Parts: sequence; structure tokens; C-alpha cells
Amino acid sequence: MTSLRDIVEDLAQGDESELLVMSFDIGTTQSGVAMAYIAPQAQGCRVPVVMEKLNSQPAGKAKVPSTLYYDKDGKCLEEWGANDLNSAMRKAIDKGEISKSEWFKLHIDPTNASQKEAFVDRSSKQLPPGIGAIRIWGDMLEKLYRSASEIARRDWAMNWLPTLREEKKVKYVITVPVAWNRDPVIKMALRAEAIRVGLITQETGSCLCFCSESEAAALHCYDQLKMINLAVGERFLVIDAGGGTVDFTSYEITQKQPLELNEIGAENKVCLYNGSTYVDRTFSDLLKAFLAEQYPKTIPSPKHIERATRCFSENRKPGFSVSLKGRGPFPLELSDNPDDYEDGEIEVSWDLLEAAFKPHVDPIASTAAQIVATDGLKHVFCSGGFGDSPYLRETLERVVREARIIQPEQTASSSGSRAVTLGGCIFGLRPWIQQRINPSRIGCTTQRRLHPWDTIPPEDAHRITSFHGNKRMTGKFSVIVEKNQTVMAKDYHSKRLYREYEYPFPESEKAERFVLKESVGLDIPKWADDQRVKTIGSFPYTIPKDAPHGIETAPDGQQIVRYDYEVRIYCGETELRAAVFSPQGKVYGHSAYLEGAESAMDED
Repeated sequence: MTSLRDIVEDLAQGDESELLVMSFDIGTTQSGVAMAYIAPQAQGCRVPVVMEKLNSQPAGKAKVPSTLYYDKDGKCLEEWGANDLNSAMRKAIDKGEISKSEWFKLHIDPTNASQKEAFVDRSSKQLPPGIGAIRIWGDMLEKLYRSASEIARRDWAMNWLPTLREEKKVKYVITVPVAWNRDPVIKMALRAEAIRVGLITQETGSCLCFCSESEAAALHCYDQLKMINLAVGERFLVIDAGGGTVDFTSYEITQKQPLELNEIGAENKVCLYNGSTYVDRTFSDLLKAFLAEQYPKTIPSPKHIERATRCFSENRKPGFSVSLKGRGPFPLELSDNPDDYEDGEIEVSWDLLEAAFKPHVDPIASTAAQIVATDGLKHVFCSGGFGDSPYLRETLERVVREARIIQPEQTASSSGSRAVTLGGCIFGLRPWIQQRINPSRIGCTTQRRLHPWDTIPPEDAHRITSFHGNKRMTGKFSVIVEKNQTVMAKDYHSKRLYREYEYPFPESEKAERFVLKESVGLDIPKWADDQRVKTIGSFPYTIPKDAPHGIETAPDGQQIVRYDYEVRIYCGETELRAAVFSPQGKVYGHSAYLEGAESAMDED
């Protein structure tokens, strides 16, 4: 693979090549920002680098804690991340006057698989009253963006950043879990938050794109491991294991100079909720049972459990390994008070520590084994803080014998992993993934005019309507892009439709809204009101009065004007876009990102 320096300088040829790339990795426990700069004529280019001087960022760490604070009115306070809190604010938190918000990302769960009951026992893991998780995510994005912009101005001397924004020469990349990346509705909500906090406007919306965390990790892993020298045609699996989600995605190398990849394995693109925070929670439950058995006369306080769990997370979990079996016991701090337990500590066995890992590592390993066998893979790249775990690697090596297990970073710390943050920035430099797999069946609601010879089943008779004597069958679900269909990055899939109106009409144009729907089941639903079909979004378009059309007289004598058009769906990139075109290829409106849905029906 060509070096990042070479890629940046190759992209910097010419006066119009200027581009600043900012990537935002908002994680369950830690968040980060990376930036790169393509300068005109390659004068002053900067390769992708993770920011280490964000406000509230711990010294020497690649990320900042994903922590925000809210007052009773729902206002997001200035303090965030690792900011030191004054005594008044700490007291306000204890009294419930200020809400501390952590792990909010786990509340954004399109699959309802995140087991919220496993982490909401602490108030900081619950959502502040009246504030949704998407809103908190947006507030975190704003903190990261404003802090990164200050670094660009102060340390990179980019005083012209406002001009770059106005000229659409800033590309923002936001990394999201695979489960989010499959769901257009979530990305619509995230895009709305990006507008709310000022990252983009409606006019600069094309400057924002989303990248799956596994895709970002794949780019980072491959960049880190050029020495492996994978050949064209070889396939590999990326496991991105962070604080909350564990994403699996397979890729095939189609070109090496410059690197190009194809996404493969439609059914093997998986998102598990077995990240490191779930290991912490399992340990916390095991610890409570252990203390009840070993110290039956002492009732542990929530602070004891929290202190010991934090000690496990920071000191025991990162280096936990099979090689430590037979050693121990392992001390854990519970309190600064020497009268608590054994001088403020307890000792636990290796077996108890392993019991916290197994319920989460075993599903990761079994899923990886299935994907490796199905897709014929020889390399498995593990990234993310939990992806660097020695115990995870050892389990994968034992279960997935057909593939080589590789950990590019080996930081074994969710506070230090740069993979997704940096990979997101690399993603923003140029198109790397040339082919993706559409995870769902995308279509729309249509109606068609009935002919005298059509036979309609009695159970469908209620779907027949009349438009000036022309009978129509309404509510059909028409597929535009099939489930698991291979889609190229720049290609589109289309369907010819039409609209009819009474003629003449007084307006200079007709304002319409196109609604997209999807189905994920194996069978194709016949009707759009089938419970297996859901609305994913819509976009506006307009049909000019003088656009190409035909006029006919309806059975009741009313003249009808018909406008043919083509809807095009672009789903080969990371975010669904759509547009309506005339038969001659003129766009009606503009190519649009999806918005909230409204009812609409088109003629097939």
C-alpha cells in the first residue's frame, strides 16, 4: 500500500485540491478526533494524525472520556471529558442537581440488542431526564468539533478555516457501528444533530459522510500491516471491538496501488453487543456474589463496587491472559479506608476474572470462526481497545485455527486505541471501498392503473381506487434495490414511475415527496402496509409544469396530464441518497439525503 504521505501529496496536485479532513469517533467510553490536510501544490500537507490536545483530554491519551454534564433545564454544561470538577459541581451531582452522562451511545440501538438493563443501574449510565441519546451524541460531537477546530487554528495555523467551510473544502467523517450504518433512520437523525450543533448546514450537507467503525478499522489495520503483503484477491476479516459494540466485516483486496477493497459476505456483517463495558458489568455482578460469599457480614456500598470495577477495568482487564493462569490471587482496591475488607483491598482468583470475559469473548470467537469458514479468510485483524485484549487473541487463536490473528496496535486499552479514529480520517482522503453489499430490500409504494381484463382477488378489492373513472390498484410495495445485492460505490439503481394530475393546473410546478421503504425478510412483501415493510425516509422533488408530458381524456371527460420520471437510489456509499430525474436525465429538485417520512404513492 502506498504510504499516507504519498497519498496525501498525490492528492495535493493543483490549486483546487485543498481539503481538510476531520474524523470523529464517538465511542461508548472514549472519543477521539483525527485530522489531515491536503494543501494546494502539496505545500504544507499533513498526513492523518490523532489529536492529542483536545480540551479535557488526559495527557498522553489518544482519546477523551465520553462524558457530558447537564443541568436541570437540560443545558449541556461546559465541563466534559476528563475536566476536573470543582467541589460545588461534585456536590450538585451528588444531590441530583446536575446529571452526569456516560455510555449514552449504548442507548442508540436499532436492533434492541444492547441489553440496557446490564448497565443502567448507575445514574450516570441512564439518560438525563427529558434528554434523548441522539441529542447527547450531538452535544458530544459539538465538543469534539469545537476543540478540534481550535487545534487547527492554534497548532496548525489554519486561520482560514471559516473560508474552507464556506467553500466546502472541509470533509467531516463520522464513524458509526455496523448496526447504525445499516439503518438510514439513525443516520438521518445523526445528520440532523450535525446541523443542530453547527458542524454542517443544509447547504454544506455533502461535506459530511458516515463510515462504519469496521471499515475505518480495516483501513487503519491495512495501513499498519503493509509488511504482510496481502495479494490482490485475498480476503480478510476485521473485528472492531470497542467499549460497547463488536463489529465484524469482511473485505477482498481488488487493487493494491492505490488500495481498493470490496466488501464481501452479506450475511456475515455482524454487530454484537459484547464490548469491554459488558465485561466490566459481568465482573461487577460476579464481584457482588463473591463478596456476599466471602464477607457475609459486610455489605458493600455502591462506591466499593464501583472502585473495584474501575480497578479491574484499568489494571486487570487490559493484560489479562491465559498465561496468567495459576498465578495470583490478584488484588483489587475497594476503598481508601484500611478498615474496609483487607486494608481496603480484596484478592480474587484467575478463574473469577476469566468468568467476566467468557460470556463476551466466546460469542466473538464463535462468530469469527463462522465468518472465516464461510468467506474463506486467512487473516483476522482485531482493532479497538478490547480488540487488543491478549485473552481475546488467545481465544480466537484457539477457536479460529484456519486464520492468522493479528492485533496491529496491541494497546489493550479502550482509552488508547487509535484505529477507528485514524481510519476514519484515512477514509476521508479518497474512495477506498469500491463495492458494498446492500443489507435490506429498498423500494417504494406504487399504484397501477387497472385494465378491464384484470382479475382482482376479493381480499384485495379494498385497495382499488378511482381517478376520474380510471381504476387503480394502490399500496403495492415495489422493489428498487434487492436485499444483499452488490452495489458499486458510484452506481445507482432506478425505477421508472409516473404521476398524473388533472389538466390544466394553475401552479408552475408540482411539489412532491418521494418516500423510501425497506424490507429485510427473505420473502418480498406484496403490499407496502405489510408489517415487514417500514418507512426509512423521504425527500422532496418538484415536477415543472412544462416538463415532458402527455395528455389524455379520462372516462368522465376530465383531461389528465401524465409526467414520467425515474427515481435513482444511490446506496453504494455509506449513506443512502436518492433523486428524481426526467426521462431526458434532468434532475427534478436535487440529489438528496433522506429526511423524515411523509405519506406518498407513485404510479408504477
